[in-house]
Amino acid sequence: MDTFAVLAFGSNIGDGKAIISAAYDRLCDQSCQLLSFSSFYKTKPWGVTDQHDFINSVGLFKTSLLADRLLIQCQKVEAELGRQKRYKWGPREIDIDIIYFGDQIIDQKDLKVPHPFLYERLFVLQPMQEIIPYWIDPLKRKSVGQLLVDYNNAEEVRGQLDFN
Repeated sequence: MDTFAVLAFGSNIGDGKAIISAAYDRLCDQSCQLLSFSSFYKTKPWGVTDQHDFINSVGLFKTSLLADRLLIQCQKVEAELGRQKRYKWGPREIDIDIIYFGDQIIDQKDLKVPHPFLYERLFVLQPMQEIIPYWIDPLKRKSVGQLLVDYNNAEEVRGQLDFN
């Protein structure tokens, strides 16, 4: 049975737009279909702030994979695109996070869905607002649009970039 999954993409090493576009392409196969994606956003780093700005985007996928298998596929794509392990919240060639997996709530050692930091990340909420404003968060029981309204952090999205 197919499930809808929301994935967040980020990059701050190399050509972020090209790397994220390649990640979208590589995730699409017989088990994953890209249904919609947001614009690219240039954002300040979150967590560890002494690094280059990020390029971020969010995609809506339909997948026949289970959540743990989707995570493995995302990690495989990250490795193929040159992601190197550095330190938590540090610079990266590509980062792919599972934000939502249908309306499931998953609390495993290596996978937590909804993503535990999504409510604090404007660089996830704003792009989701573009493509799935009425998606209901299974924990907070609010739409993405309402989550964005509730967002109180001072982080700034410094402009929408063209998607090419």
